[in-house]
Amino acid sequence: MTTIKNTTQDLLAKMGFGEMAVEIINNPEGIVVCVNAPDGGLLIGQGGETLIALQHLVRLLSSKKNKDETISFSLDINDYRRHRTEILKDFAVEKANRVAQEKRSFSFQPMTSYERRIIHLALKEKQGVICESEGMGAERHIVLKPI
Repeated sequence: MTTIKNTTQDLLAKMGFGEMAVEIINNPEGIVVCVNAPDGGLLIGQGGETLIALQHLVRLLSSKKNKDETISFSLDINDYRRHRTEILKDFAVEKANRVAQEKRSFSFQPMTSYERRIIHLALKEKQGVICESEGMGAERHIVLKPI
């Protein structure tokens, strides 16, 4: 885990983000590398796209330093992912309740596999709806259907 932390710090410093704090948190969902940076929005990007790319880079660099041993972790900047997760869960439950009540399907906007997983997990025990992923590539999205 020290390798991941050092790799993250080194990469961000080379990118010009000298003022930052990096912390490793080991929680039930897995290892999370938490970065707090004043210009974190630049590292997150629109819809978290830059964050995803940055996580991929840190994973590649860390695995090279660990002799190609891949360690599973997620990268979070200024609590973006944690907040986004809570928003997605709440939105998914709200839409699932509406689908079950009105007996009409609902399609989410296309989203990343990480975000789709959050919704699937949030609704796995939900009665009255079926939660399915549809589409291909960048157009993949979730559809909620009444039972």
